[in-house]
Amino acid sequence: MMHLNPSQPSAPALVTARRSCHRIAVACVAAWVLGLPVPVLAQTPNPKEIVTAFYEMAFVKGQAREAILKYISPSTYIQHNPMVPDGRDAALAVLPDIMAKTGMRAEIKRVIAEGDLVVVHSRAAVPGRPEVPALAVVDIFRVKEGLIVEHWDVIQEVPKSAANANTMF
Repeated sequence: MMHLNPSQPSAPALVTARRSCHRIAVACVAAWVLGLPVPVLAQTPNPKEIVTAFYEMAFVKGQAREAILKYISPSTYIQHNPMVPDGRDAALAVLPDIMAKTGMRAEIKRVIAEGDLVVVHSRAAVPGRPEVPALAVVDIFRVKEGLIVEHWDVIQEVPKSAANANTMF
């Protein structure tokens, strides 16, 4: 049998996949009938869910320390912000302190994901810096094996007046 679309699986591959699914279903039903524990296929959150949860906890709720410990890899954390060293310990030493001193909180405007990269566009309020009305922030995160392993950011002060009627958000 000739396939015109190579991205579609062949008939034998579909039969094999169906047999595998059938075997799993039969095994689960049999375990349930016999009163045995039924295996649950764990669903790993996708990178967008992981980064959004991290951002909500750290920057929206102000629980930076807890968020770093939960969502940033303890073994690999590459930091592209030139003011912060690499590593989760460096993030723990810097971010919670900044958040506490300035009272900074963020409002997520959009989250965009492609593969293992996630971009968060946010508006940050910094009550501890009254000369700065707000910050427009774009954070880029890379996620590997369910943890954040790399970070880039671009931060710009929101001006008091603009040359156009558009907002930065």
